[in-house]
Amino acid sequence: MSVTRSRFEPEEALLAAGRSSLAAEVADALRHRCGLEAGARILIGFSGGPDSTALLLLLLALSSRSEAACSRPTALHLDHGLRDESAREADHAMAICGMLGVDCEVIRLELDPDSSDLASRARDARYRALEQIAVQQGVDAVAVGHHAEDRLETMLQSLCRGAGPQGLASPRWQRSLGGTRLVRPLLGSSRAALVALCRKVGVPVVADPTNERLDTARGLLRGKVLDVLEERWPGSAIRASAAADRIASTAVLLERELDAIFGSPDLLEWPRHVLQGLDVEFISAGLRRSVLAHDSGLEDALSAGQLLQPARAASGDDRRPRVHQIGGGWAVAIDAGHVRVVPPDQSSAGGATS
Repeated sequence: MSVTRSRFEPEEALLAAGRSSLAAEVADALRHRCGLEAGARILIGFSGGPDSTALLLLLLALSSRSEAACSRPTALHLDHGLRDESAREADHAMAICGMLGVDCEVIRLELDPDSSDLASRARDARYRALEQIAVQQGVDAVAVGHHAEDRLETMLQSLCRGAGPQGLASPRWQRSLGGTRLVRPLLGSSRAALVALCRKVGVPVVADPTNERLDTARGLLRGKVLDVLEERWPGSAIRASAAADRIASTAVLLERELDAIFGSPDLLEWPRHVLQGLDVEFISAGLRRSVLAHDSGLEDALSAGQLLQPARAASGDDRRPRVHQIGGGWAVAIDAGHVRVVPPDQSSAGGATS
C-alpha cells in the first residue's frame, strides 16, 4: 500500500468538490441514471482509493445543498485481509471519514488466500457485506466508485469473450443487490478527473498495487491498453461508457425478442418451424443464452460465433437429422421437427458435427 499525503482541509475540500463539474455529473446520474430521489440515503463502499474518495467528497458536497441530491452518506470499508497493508488501509479509511464527519464501519472479510478464483470470491464477499450493512442501516442504495475506465475494461473483456449486448453494456448504472440497490454514479466520469479532484483538494488516498498487476486481466488492460487508447483517442473511456448505455437499450430490445421466440432462458427445445427463416445471429444468441442459463461457467469459452453453424442449420430448409458439438460437452441436435440444446450428460456423438 502507498498513501498519497498532502495538505487537507475538509471544509475547503467539500467546497471545491461542490464547485467541480463532477458534482453536476453525479447529481444528474443519481437522479436520471440511478433512479434515486432527492435526499436518498446512501451507503458508500469506501476503499480509501481515489475513486471512492472522490465519490465520498462529491456526495458529501451534494448532501449539503439546499436541494440535496442525497442525504449525508455513510461509509463501509471492507478489509480483505489478503495483504499486509490491509489493516493500515482500514485505519486510513476511518481517519479520512473521521476528518469529514462521516460515520464509517470496518468489516474484515474472512477469505482463504489459497482458494480458487479468489478475485471472484472476494467480490462476492464484498457485495454480501455491503448488502448486509445497507439493510441494517435502512439506506436506499449502496454506491461504489466504478468509473468510465472500469466500464471500458469490462467492455473490452466482454468483446474478447464474444459476449452479446448484455455483456457489452456492463456494468450498469444500477442493479438490485439482494434487499437493496447498487448504484454507480461515476460511470460517466473519467478516472483522471477523479484523481485530479483528490489532488486538488489535498485529500490523502491509498493506492492498491494489485490493481496494476499485469498478470490479471484488468491490470493488463490498465497497464498496457487503456493509456494507449486514451492517447490516441482522448476521452475514449467516457465515449465508450456512453456507447454502453446505447447498447443497454439494444440489449433490452433483444431480450424481449428472445423471450418472444425462445421463451424462458432455461428452455432447451423449440419447434423447428419457429426458428426457420430467422436471422442466424439472432438464433445463435438465443442458443447461447439457453446454454449459459444452465452452465454459466462457459461464458468465456462459448461465443455466439461458435453457434453460427447450428443456427444456420436451424434456420435452413435441410430437414436431415444432425448433431453439432458446440464445446464444453454441449451439443445442438436438429431434426425435421425440433431444435434441441443437449447438455453434456445427454450429449452423444452422431450425425453431422461442427
